[in-house]
Amino acid sequence: MLFAADAERRIDEAYVKTGKVKITYKHFLVVDPNGESLWAANAAECANEQGRFWDYHDKIATESPGGRNSLTKANLKKYAADLRLDTAKFDACLDGNKYNSAVQADIAEAQRLGLTGTPTFILNGRRMSIGSLDFSEFARTFDTLLK
Repeated sequence: MLFAADAERRIDEAYVKTGKVKITYKHFLVVDPNGESLWAANAAECANEQGRFWDYHDKIATESPGGRNSLTKANLKKYAADLRLDTAKFDACLDGNKYNSAVQADIAEAQRLGLTGTPTFILNGRRMSIGSLDFSEFARTFDTLLK
């Protein structure tokens, strides 16, 4: 999910912390699913081992200029160091491709559901059509579907 940081916080406060919504993040690599995108998904899960998934996710979104060679393992490790993660643990996790099978399972699930792009949101088994990542649009959609 690529939200503005403020929208993420507002969704967390209004829906997640109140118990109305549980967010389950799934990886769906639509660009370079066997290269840099796979490394980045693994890296995010490695950061999650240290309780920093969203911080790392946001770091990738803001620091990566996009295109080939922006999500190299060297850059991914630099992002972990920038966030002051335990880099020895992070690097071992990333170099070992620890989460490849979990990421591949997420991709297979997305394909089984017929998803074609990201971000995609499913609430109570229904795919949400949201044209922007603005909090007010999410709130209207969430509130309607939660009734």
